[in-house]
Amino acid sequence: MDRHTFSVLELTAFLERLSGYASCGPGVQWCRDLSPSSDVDDIEARLDLAFEAGRALAETGGPRLGALEDVTPLLERIRVEGTYLPVEDLGPVADLARISAEARSSFQRRSRDYPALAELTGRLGETPELVTEIETVIGPGNTVAEEASPALSRLRRRQRVLRGALREGLAALVREPHLRGAVQDEVVVERGGRYVVPIKAEASAQVPGIVHDRSQTKATVFVEPLEVVAQNNELNDCRRSVVEEEIRLLRRVAESIRRQTPTLTQNLAALGHLDGLTAVARFAKATGATRPEVAHNGPINLRAAVHPLLFWRRQDGGPPAQPIDLRMAVDEQVLILSGANAGGKTAALKTLGLITLMVQCGLPVPAVDGARVVVFREILAAGDEEQDLSGDRSTFSAHALRLAQVLAAAGDRSLVLLDELGAGTDPGEAAALGMAVLDELLAKGARVVVTTHLHMLKAYAAGTPGVVNVSVGRDDVAGRPSYALHYGLPGRSNALAVAAGLGLAPELIERARAYLPTGEEATWRLIVTLEEKLGQLEQAQAEVEQTRAETRAQRDRFSRAREKFAAARTRILDQERARARAAVSEAQAEVKRLLREARSVPADQTAVAETRRELGRIERKAEAVLRPPARPGPVGRALGSGRIGDPVFVPRLGKEGTLLDDVTGQERVEVLIDRVKVNLPTAELRPADSRGPTPRPARLTVTSRPATATELNLIGRRVDEALPLVDRYLDQALLSGLSRVEIIHGVGTGALRRAIHEHLTASPGVKSFGSPTARPGGMGVTVVDLE
Repeated sequence: MDRHTFSVLELTAFLERLSGYASCGPGVQWCRDLSPSSDVDDIEARLDLAFEAGRALAETGGPRLGALEDVTPLLERIRVEGTYLPVEDLGPVADLARISAEARSSFQRRSRDYPALAELTGRLGETPELVTEIETVIGPGNTVAEEASPALSRLRRRQRVLRGALREGLAALVREPHLRGAVQDEVVVERGGRYVVPIKAEASAQVPGIVHDRSQTKATVFVEPLEVVAQNNELNDCRRSVVEEEIRLLRRVAESIRRQTPTLTQNLAALGHLDGLTAVARFAKATGATRPEVAHNGPINLRAAVHPLLFWRRQDGGPPAQPIDLRMAVDEQVLILSGANAGGKTAALKTLGLITLMVQCGLPVPAVDGARVVVFREILAAGDEEQDLSGDRSTFSAHALRLAQVLAAAGDRSLVLLDELGAGTDPGEAAALGMAVLDELLAKGARVVVTTHLHMLKAYAAGTPGVVNVSVGRDDVAGRPSYALHYGLPGRSNALAVAAGLGLAPELIERARAYLPTGEEATWRLIVTLEEKLGQLEQAQAEVEQTRAETRAQRDRFSRAREKFAAARTRILDQERARARAAVSEAQAEVKRLLREARSVPADQTAVAETRRELGRIERKAEAVLRPPARPGPVGRALGSGRIGDPVFVPRLGKEGTLLDDVTGQERVEVLIDRVKVNLPTAELRPADSRGPTPRPARLTVTSRPATATELNLIGRRVDEALPLVDRYLDQALLSGLSRVEIIHGVGTGALRRAIHEHLTASPGVKSFGSPTARPGGMGVTVVDLE
């Protein structure tokens, strides 16, 4: 990858901010060391790890790695045989070994939930003996523990005994009456590792011994009396033995660490990786980043993408980052972004570049779900800040040199990002050079995004296949970028409006407008008109999409209501059949009992046989009634084609109608039935000549009103007979435009009334229903209000 591009697109700055989410030094370094890959499989594996880390963070709080330190310098210090670490440096090594064991155990236990993390932590080597050995040596206050060895324990006890005896002897000496005038203070002090007493300088001759030190005022000398010299020597010998034993123990631990250095180094890298992944998960949670689709080629699609550094700018107290939609179709090779100064062109270009680099580092993208990113072998960027004063190059010279480097490196798997192509020289020559550069990049097969103010480049886009103009919007009223990208339309630079917004005098701006060529002003007025038309078109398209969504939702509600009705109907019929079967079974049992009694009484055998045959006929008739009806199939042949005005037959309604739509390719069409428009599935329609014989109409009793029937009489009907009549009647009532009808079912046992009420609950077109208790026989009538 091109390192200059990393600087232009601020990848290094992004990784530094990302490292702020890490818990430990190795995790921070892992984030800083991330580099892009051009292998799709490798990127997918990295994303797997990152999103598993996100789930682990959400479900378990993530691994606890805050105590982990980078022990690499410590391991370097003991590479040489015989070297050792002080006690205070052994703790971080023990922490590394202990945290490694905990992380390995934690993810191995949940390998089904986190397979990628289990594989990563499966590389952690186990060093339990090392942890035990280090913890045995470390004592309170970062000292070597007395229990580290029997020899050290024995030496430490002897040292305490010698010290106590020596101090007691000296304390008794300074309290001797004959020394009362010679002793400066009745205390025992230590000088140069030997215990001494403070004596007045003029009385030093009264205490025979060795002078080890004097006070700053020379008034006091510190004397080791001759009678304790042997004790001090013995104590110092014991001290040396203690130190030698401590060093022996530390060297032994260092040797164990030295043997485990490869494992510890590997564990440190794996735990740094794990902490880095957790940092990525925290970043994704903070920014709402999502997992993109990754591919070698094809379209690029980023919806509501946010430049992550702009996201953090909001956290630092700056303005909020504005999301933008970035896309490049499979047949689009070059995008030419144009628009107002400070209008967001560079932000859009850098957002695409940095997000692509992030994905190739295996990181989620701050964009909504459904993002698609193409993986490139090279990402090459050139900005308009290439000037190098130390190298004595002008802006254009530096820019041209960078263009040469880009052209030399670009290929068919390159993304080239050129900010202000041709900046720093005459606009005509700059545009000519820019078109030649784009020709070369098109021939190489690179994908290119360019920002420009040059009109000739915008015209080049309009006339070159695979090159698309993109207008970057600006809110002229608010005086700031809108960040909306309008594809297929060039943008206006609008420099005069921007300059006015920055404080230039209005009369100066008007004078500048007077200098504009007439043709250019007319061109930009046309562009303004096109932008307005485009905005209207986008709004109309959004409204159409909303209408489609509402229609789909309404269709889904109707389907669910129909399914609910069918389920309720089946349930009620099953219940009624079960009751009927129970009654038939009871009757059969009674008949069999009567037959058994009849056999015991002399009778006419011919009459008995005739009775049996009659009972058989009754039983078969009952079974036929109780058998569930077969699901009716489509009536007649399917409607293969049809145009507006053709007659059709609707079996479900038992009516003919006229097509108001062409049938071809349509799942639903409108049909005019009895002067009412009805939207019906095409599959339910049949040719008008397939109607067949007219079915026997349902027996309806209606009031003698001149318009249409508003009452349905179901008295005497069984439940399985009544419900289909209710359906047919409600369909006819809806088609006739009735708003209220009555269903007469009588009181009886209440079974028919309950079944009808449950059926009406799921019936389409029914607004409400109830029984008019205020009128006579009200419980025997149900009043239905229709939509």
